Parts: sequence; structure tokens; C-alpha cells
Amino acid sequence: MNLLCYVHDQEEFVRIKYLLNSKGIPTFELNRSLEYWPYRSAIFACINRQHEDAMLLIANPNHTVNDPVDAVDFQRAVESFGHGLLLKLCFFVLFLVVTITLLTVALFYKFGW
Repeated sequence: MNLLCYVHDQEEFVRIKYLLNSKGIPTFELNRSLEYWPYRSAIFACINRQHEDAMLLIANPNHTVNDPVDAVDFQRAVESFGHGLLLKLCFFVLFLVVTITLLTVALFYKFGW
């Protein structure tokens, strides 16, 4: 992920995010709450190879992106990967806990602690 820009205006933030996503460049944003002054958001290009296209697109909204992707599909893929990874981690931890418990019980019965 590469930083594209900081935006200090919420309307400009929405405009840039929509422009990039609609042209096939998925984005990630870090928003500073509206409670703070001044407003500040960072916009990142999720795919490193699209960084240059994203910078050119921000400067010129008519720029043609070389390798566009569907931003919605990209976001879904990222979210499903995260959930699948978390589920695998949970099963692995459960396996370790059960294995350690069974080994402890077996050692207890064998050595009579």
C-alpha cells in the first residue's frame, strides 16, 4: 500500500476516493475524526503497481488507468481473506489447546502427579 495524498477537506476526500475507485484503483483511507480540527484524511492505493496511475489520475481525472480492477470485488476479496485467515487461526489455537490438554492428562495418568 502506498500513500497517495493527505486531504484536508471532506468533499475533496470523497471526490478523490470516488474517482480512484470508479476508475479501477481500490483505496484505503485513514480518517481523522471530524471532531478534530483541522480535518485530515490519508488516501492510499491498495495495489502498489497502481500508485503511479493513481497519482496521474488525481492530477488529471481523464487519465486512463493501465491495469484497472473492480474496487468492490477487491474489497470483498480482502474482507473474505481476512475472515478465512482468522477462522484458520482459531482452529489452529483450538487444536493446540486440545493437544496440550490431552498430553497433560496422559502424563498425569502415566506418572501419577
